[in-house]
Amino acid sequence: EDLLEEDAPATAKAAIGIKQIKRLNLQRLTATQFVSHFLDLHDASSSSFAKKHSAWKPPSAEGAALDPNLLSVVETQEIVLLTCIEQLSALVKACRGSPAPQQWIGSSVMLAFDSATRPAREILQCSSMSDAARVHIFDWGRSELNTVAAHERLEDCVKDERRKYWGYYCGGVARLLFNCLRLYLLRFWHEKRTVYCSVWDRDILTADDFIGGCALQPEEQGGQKTLSDLTGAPVVSGMLRGTKAQLGVGTKPRPLPEGARLRDCWVVRVHDATGLPSRDLTSENDTFVEVQGLDVEPAKLKDMTSYAKQCFARDGAHTTTVAVNER
Repeated sequence: EDLLEEDAPATAKAAIGIKQIKRLNLQRLTATQFVSHFLDLHDASSSSFAKKHSAWKPPSAEGAALDPNLLSVVETQEIVLLTCIEQLSALVKACRGSPAPQQWIGSSVMLAFDSATRPAREILQCSSMSDAARVHIFDWGRSELNTVAAHERLEDCVKDERRKYWGYYCGGVARLLFNCLRLYLLRFWHEKRTVYCSVWDRDILTADDFIGGCALQPEEQGGQKTLSDLTGAPVVSGMLRGTKAQLGVGTKPRPLPEGARLRDCWVVRVHDATGLPSRDLTSENDTFVEVQGLDVEPAKLKDMTSYAKQCFARDGAHTTTVAVNER
C-alpha cells in the first residue's frame, strides 16, 4: 500500500474521495514505474508502514535468498522481467499479424508471477523459462473477435475507426514492451560503476519533489553522504541554511552461486537521512529513496537531471540489491 489514507489532504478527500485519489495516483504511473513496483521484492517487514499496520506482514525474502538451491531476489527479478519481455514480444507479433483489425474495448494486459516463492535454480538449465512469469490478456465484456469476412461487410467509416483503435491497442502493447526492454537494459545489461541514491518527497496530487541525491562506488563502505541538488550544490536546511542534508547508506557485495546468469551484485542499504529541507508547507516530508545502479563513474555524473527520476522504494531503512552485468 503505497498511499496511506491519512496522507491525502482533507479538502481532497472531501471533494473526490480517497478511492478516487488512489486511482488517480496509480494512473499517473508510467510503465517503467509500475513494472518496477511489480518487480519489487525487497523485505519491507521493517518499514514504517509494516510497523504501523501489524496485520500487513509481507513474506520475508531472507530465507529464500540464502537457500543455494533457489534463485536469489535479484536473479528472480531478472528472470521474471526477461520472461515478460519474451511473452510480450509474442503478443505484439500476434497482434500485428492479425488479418483483421480488432475492437477490444476495455480489455487488459496482465503481468503476473509468484512473489512469495523463489524459482529453483534448475530453471536456468531449461530451454524455456516461461514458468517464471505469465502475460495474459483478459476482460472481454465489451470486446469482439473480428474476422476478415465480418470486416469486409462494415461501412468504410466503421472500418477506418476499427483500424484506428486497433492501432492504438497494438501501440500500447508495444510501448509496454519497450519500457520493459528499457528497464532490463538499465538494470542488468551494463556494468554498474556507480550507486546513485535520490531522496524525494512524496506528493499525492502533484509530481513528487526532488530533495537531493548522492553518488558512491559500489566498493565504498558507505557512511554519511552529503546530498546535492540538480546543479551539484549541497542541499541545506535550517533558518540560516547552515545544516547540510545527509543520507546514511552502506554497500556490501553479495556473492552469487556458480552458473548464475548475473556476474555479481551488491547490496545497498539506506539507514537514515538528516537535515532534509521541508518541501511541504503544512506537513512533514513524506520521504522515500530511490537506489539506482549506473554505468558511469561518480566523477562523470555531470548532468544529474538525467538520473533524478521518479522512484519507488518507500520510506524507512530498506535494502536494495543492484545487479552488475549479465553474463
